Amino acid sequence: MQYSQSLIKAFGDLVYERCISSGQVSWHGDFSSILGYPLEDMGTDNSVWLDRLYPEDQARVLSAIEEAFEQWQPYTIEYRFRHNNGSYIWIQDRGIPKDAIETDAADLKIVGVMRDISDRKQAELDMHHALIRERELNQLKTRFIDLASHEFRTPLTSILGFTELLEQYSHKFDPEVHRSHLRRIKNAAQRLQTLVDDVLSVSRVDAGNLELELAPTNIAMLCQDILQELEVVFDNTHACRLSLAESLQGDRPLLPLVDAKIIRHILTNLLSNALKYSFPGEPVDLEIHCAKNHITFFVTDQGIGIPNDDLLHLFEPFHRACNVGKIPGTGLGLHIVERYVNLHNGTIMVASTVNSGTQFRVNIPCIFIDDFGLSPQNVSFP
Repeated sequence: MQYSQSLIKAFGDLVYERCISSGQVSWHGDFSSILGYPLEDMGTDNSVWLDRLYPEDQARVLSAIEEAFEQWQPYTIEYRFRHNNGSYIWIQDRGIPKDAIETDAADLKIVGVMRDISDRKQAELDMHHALIRERELNQLKTRFIDLASHEFRTPLTSILGFTELLEQYSHKFDPEVHRSHLRRIKNAAQRLQTLVDDVLSVSRVDAGNLELELAPTNIAMLCQDILQELEVVFDNTHACRLSLAESLQGDRPLLPLVDAKIIRHILTNLLSNALKYSFPGEPVDLEIHCAKNHITFFVTDQGIGIPNDDLLHLFEPFHRACNVGKIPGTGLGLHIVERYVNLHNGTIMVASTVNSGTQFRVNIPCIFIDDFGLSPQNVSFP
């Protein structure tokens, strides 16, 4: 069969004739611009073409061609083909069995056209990812509406209810009852503030509007401040124990270059959870180690633990473990923690046993200086 090379190049396709019995192939088209190979590198044997097929596509492609030939029907298949640069591109291969020459079975051939459809495949993949993302966003929207209807309503109801009581009957209350109602209003307002802060944090991180503000940070002072605040919030119902690496203590502690606000948020959330989900009177431990290029925080409790099935979804927004019961929470905290850790190029790991406790490990890459501004290479570690 005669082919117009100019016409083939104009269409930007590759044309082939493949003999079924001998495996011989003749090629036509601009191979260098499509596949990166000069024409002679494609060879005249079917094995060269087969060798460059993506391994996982080979069986499917050969089966489709064989079936089409047995039924004497045209075929259209898509597969990945190795480019001369080592990458794989997507090919649409459309072929049809060609009438035998003088009915000689040895001359049975297939004529086909190969077309690069990589751009189309990438567009399909992008659309698929966009649809998945849209579905996830719709699910998050639904879960947020459920959250808002419950988590916002409960503290608002408390605030309104106790405000009305004070407004109408404050003259009948003794001072202690009066203070008790005010504490309930304050606690409800704090719950609202926490929820709003969590939602805003998710929004800022997802929008890429949060940047690290690295500065030398006194970890001992930061952690002591966090623990003191939490002891007040939780009415000193649990002992909060702090263990610091020696190099972070004393009059000349090493100061990691980190974003203190982000580290505060990470530790506050993890410690709050540890306190909230601990059994009454059980201690919570914060242990901090440091090495030459990173600082590691361990938060350990002896609480209700996290079921294995929930560990798989622990950092997803709005997810809460199945054993939390009526303990209040939004399911946003750990999602935000993970995003903040990632922003610091760090890692977070968790180990947990139901009814025995949980330990979170947060590793943050950083460099250290001391109070006298020594450069990192002059700082020594034990």
